Amino acid sequence: MKLNKYIDHTLLKPEATATDIEKLCLEAKQYEFASVCVNPTYVSLAYELLQDTNVNVCVVVGFPLGANITETKIMEITNALHDGASEIDMVMNISQFKSNNYDLVADEMRACKKAAGEAVVKVYHITTRILLTLFYQHNRKLANTPNFINTPSYSLSTLP
Repeated sequence: MKLNKYIDHTLLKPEATATDIEKLCLEAKQYEFASVCVNPTYVSLAYELLQDTNVNVCVVVGFPLGANITETKIMEITNALHDGASEIDMVMNISQFKSNNYDLVADEMRACKKAAGEAVVKVYHITTRILLTLFYQHNRKLANTPNFINTPSYSLSTLP
């Protein structure tokens, strides 16, 4: 198994420059990573640099806090797909989750997945506790939601 095919080479620093993104894409091509993950402002550049490769372009939406309203995340997804993204990393609305608004969170995930069409959607959480709560207490509310859930301590879990 080639682990490089599972790596999202990521640069999300707010001070990242076009030169930094060019280096990121060059490394992704060199090591044949699965994707590069960039902020929305650099999707078109990454797409241009990677269009003749097998490296996907991934974009973050709702980053870094997840506190955007659903319509904003959908707009970010629509624009990113237009600019060449083929994967979406969405930050879930953690404050709504912690406020026990599970239906709102699940509805937002569904809406973002629908907006993404065939693009892979991954949802990011801050803690494993949130992930486990989603799976075990509210699993029925998450049908037809994103393809993956990621946390800093738990990565790439395929959802049904």
